[in-house]
Amino acid sequence: RIEFEGVYHRAEVYLDGESMPAHPNGYFGFRIPVKAGKHTIRVIARNSEQPNSRWYTGAGIYRPVTLVCLPEKHILPESIWIRTQDWQMRRISVDFRTTDDGVVKVEILDGEKLLASRESTGLILFDMKGAELWSPENPKLYTARLTYADDVQEVRFGIRTLEVDAEKGFRINGERTLLLGTCIHLMEKA
Repeated sequence: RIEFEGVYHRAEVYLDGESMPAHPNGYFGFRIPVKAGKHTIRVIARNSEQPNSRWYTGAGIYRPVTLVCLPEKHILPESIWIRTQDWQMRRISVDFRTTDDGVVKVEILDGEKLLASRESTGLILFDMKGAELWSPENPKLYTARLTYADDVQEVRFGIRTLEVDAEKGFRINGERTLLLGTCIHLMEKA
């Protein structure tokens, strides 16, 4: 696939003369699927409607473009989801999608130390008793390494839960947490 991190704006992309889905917003990245081989890629950025932003935007490809080469059998991009199921029991789930049916090996690591390993074709639950919780004071991260055929992907994650309600406010792992900071815009008097 080819990943465009930013094209301002109203990007039109053509792959070997064939129009790919349009990308009107110039501030979000996008990707196009490409099979192995030689290709011609044309990118058009239309920015003639001025002014169209609060600040000078420039025009065209303004962020990196990356060619990502994946093996034929691979874990689908951005399909890995790691969720804290129970922060008190330190239980997490690892979910993923692959291009074909097959077994994925999932390893949970703390640095180089292997904490747990399982193989499955879908959702896996891990009980990580004794694992440290993520918090602003202790931003502890673990690594999930997924191996499927020749594809290996790693995702960093923290074990934590976020809650908010009118009665108890914002909480991380059950602890009330104050959000510090503000956004103040000066307003002109009419």
